[in-house]
Amino acid sequence: MTICLNMIVRDEAHLIKDTLYNICSCFPIDYWVISDTGSTDDTKEIIRQVFQELDIPGELAEDEWVDFSHNRNLALRRCHGKSDYVLFFDADDKVTGKPQLPDMTADAYHVVMESYDRSHKYFRKLIVKNTPEVHWKGVVHEFIVVTGKDIGTVGGEYSVISGRTGARSRDPEKYRKDALLLENAITSGQDRELHVRYVFYCANSWRDYGDRDQALKWYVTRTKLKGWIEETYMAFLGAGLQLEHKKRPDLALDFFLQGHNLVPERAEGLYHAARSLRHRGAFHSALIFAKQALDIPMPVGNRLFLDKSIYEYWAAYEFLFLTARIGGNPELSPHYDRFMASRAPQSSKDSIKSLL
Repeated sequence: MTICLNMIVRDEAHLIKDTLYNICSCFPIDYWVISDTGSTDDTKEIIRQVFQELDIPGELAEDEWVDFSHNRNLALRRCHGKSDYVLFFDADDKVTGKPQLPDMTADAYHVVMESYDRSHKYFRKLIVKNTPEVHWKGVVHEFIVVTGKDIGTVGGEYSVISGRTGARSRDPEKYRKDALLLENAITSGQDRELHVRYVFYCANSWRDYGDRDQALKWYVTRTKLKGWIEETYMAFLGAGLQLEHKKRPDLALDFFLQGHNLVPERAEGLYHAARSLRHRGAFHSALIFAKQALDIPMPVGNRLFLDKSIYEYWAAYEFLFLTARIGGNPELSPHYDRFMASRAPQSSKDSIKSLL
């Protein structure tokens, strides 16, 4: 079984050396194909130097930038015939821990991802069989299309941290540009089969840019569409959070609970409902939702942007805080010691202690 590393890069000299050594220390790379889309720094020279030091053969191409799926597909086509599998990797991502590759027989493999602050967990297909049918889709937030149905998961105690230090992330207009690109794809009818996905990521892009009105508009639009239920769930939460910031807590609460009714095995909607009610002084009602959230274990499988911190400690924080506010003793709760031993901020632990 052989693996070809496949990347697209531009102006990543500040991090590409560490990234490549990180990848090659965690995955058995036999060949590499990297497409440079217009670097003006030393990115290309560093790539050649690293692989010369590692004694791994490969090829560096130079391609004009068009969009993400177009350029990823150019890079992917150059991998054909070079390996059994292809590993995709972004220049500012980083592997922590040690992945354990299974016996490689599946059509593709999910890799465990975490957000840059390690609060959210999700899966991405980053390893695929090297066949001509595999291809990328999407003008931005692109994804890999695999014709086979046999999808595995890379095991081990590890995660790939989604970085925010690449050249694109340093552009303050990145999210606005992404949002406008997605809006154009939506209104023009480009990639009609991706319409629902584009709506969701358009909302996310406006949120990340800081335009709450546009984010709310697109989140609400996404809640009314069919598609992946996990994406719909996150749209309900996204709309609720934007409404909170716009001082519309009643409507926010409604969106949180609609999300929970859609995916009751996730706790985030209940947690946000409890938190929202606590801020309004409705402690008894909030406690009901906090207790329900606390009783939900962290889901497994392919979940979208799972907020680990809620399952690890924030639901417990709400429950303990609210228990104290209605006259109970949080220290008597079986959740107290677990919360105090968790990775919760010390200020939050001190807040609970102050209520004893």
